This record gives sequence, C-alpha cells and structure tokens, in this order.
Amino acid sequence: PACLLRSLLLQAGVEPNPGPRMWWCTVCTEQLRKGTTSVSCSQCEGWLHLRCWGWRARPLVLNLHRPVLRRPARAAISTNPATSHQQPQQGGQDSCRNLLININGIRGKLDNLDDYMKREEILVAAVQETHLGERSTIREPPGFTIIREDRPATRGRGGGLCFIITKGVRHRVLAMPPPPAGDQHLEQQAVELMLDDSSVRVINIYAPPTSSCSPSYELSINHLLQLDNAILVGDFNAHHELWHSALADDAKGCQITQEIEDSDFAV
Repeated sequence: PACLLRSLLLQAGVEPNPGPRMWWCTVCTEQLRKGTTSVSCSQCEGWLHLRCWGWRARPLVLNLHRPVLRRPARAAISTNPATSHQQPQQGGQDSCRNLLININGIRGKLDNLDDYMKREEILVAAVQETHLGERSTIREPPGFTIIREDRPATRGRGGGLCFIITKGVRHRVLAMPPPPAGDQHLEQQAVELMLDDSSVRVINIYAPPTSSCSPSYELSINHLLQLDNAILVGDFNAHHELWHSALADDAKGCQITQEIEDSDFAV
C-alpha cells in the first residue's frame, strides 16, 4: 500500500502547502501584517495601509457594499433639546468633508485615524464596529470629539458605532426613531451638523452579517427613510448592483433596494 500511495503521489504531483494568504500594500508594497490598520480600495479592490491612503485618489466611501443614501430637505428641522445629549458647539462651516469606515476594532487605531483625518481635512467620521463595550474607555484625540453608541453587553461582543467630529463643528446628538419591533440586530445613531447656512442629519448604521443574525431576521430601514434632510451611511452588510457591489445581489440588498425605491432617498 505504501508503494502504491507513493506512485500515485508522484504521478499526480506534490505541491507544497502555501500557508496562510499574505496581503501587500498596493502603494508602498510592504506586507500588511496582523494588527496593521488597512483599508480596501473600491476602485482597484486592492488593500493598502491607512497611512498610505492619502497618496492616491480615493472615494470617501471606502467600500461599495455600504450604500450612502441622501434625501433632499423638504421641511425645517425641529430638535427637542430634551432628547439631545449635548448642546450645539460653537463655530461655523460652509462645507463638510466626511469619512465612512468600518474600523473592525478602534483600539490601537485611533492614532492612524486621527492622523488621516487631519491630513485629509476630514471634519466628521462615521465609524462602524468599534468593538467598544459600555465599560470601555478610550483616549479622545486632541482636536476631536467622540460620540459613542456602544453595543449593549446583552447583545454580545463586537458591533458599536461612533462619530468622530472635529472640534469647532457645530453639532448635536439626536434621538433615533426605534427600529421595527423585534429587531435586535440593527445599530444606529444620529447627529445633526449645523453649517453656516444649513443643517443636515447624518445617520450612522451597522447591520451585522446574516450569519450573525437570527435565521428569520429581515433588515428594514423604512423607519429611517421617513426622515427629512438626512444622509444615511454605514455598513449594511448587503450587496446589490444599485451601489455597484462587487458581489452578487443578496436578499438583504434586494430588500433595502426596494425600500429605497419606494422612498424619496437616492443612492
């Protein structure tokens, strides 16, 4: 039997074990090692260090499977101060450059993110999957305000949202409309940004992948599509050609697409 097995292996050819797959930065060509903060380019689909991201043209939405939805203003916004976590900050802006990123754990990456935001003059970052708990503490970078929405401990580890806002940008935290009854997976937070002559609501969303949700779960964002003068951003873990997803349409993507088409929002 051993001779037969040896003959079969020699005829079929013996290939060495390739080991774990390695990734290389498409800008500096250095290997992307464990613990390194990296992002995926939605143009070339390659990976690169976050510090190298500023060396090339790039969209502010770092991954195309996260649709960005905007609805034009139709009415003035009225905010109840009693439901706000803080009063508007002083200062004014006539434009606002934003960043959307799934950080996959913000600890150890704040310095890189701080440097990138300053270098690219980004005023507001909407961050998903901070992996911070209710008892977690992190250092707030100088010149920035962090607004957290941590995943409750009763819902397990992972998830979590935050806004990182440059000091001087007037803003207030908004109360969110509740998700559909029984939805224990959708995470959401909102701020209102006051520019010199206008204001806009920015809604930050994280929907876990289907494998992390209950079998009967169906994502719905209809309650958010009723808001006026709002931009919806986040990681929906949904795929559809409407937002040029590199993967095939899935059930979650089709559901969101139908809800968008029935609303006044556009991608």
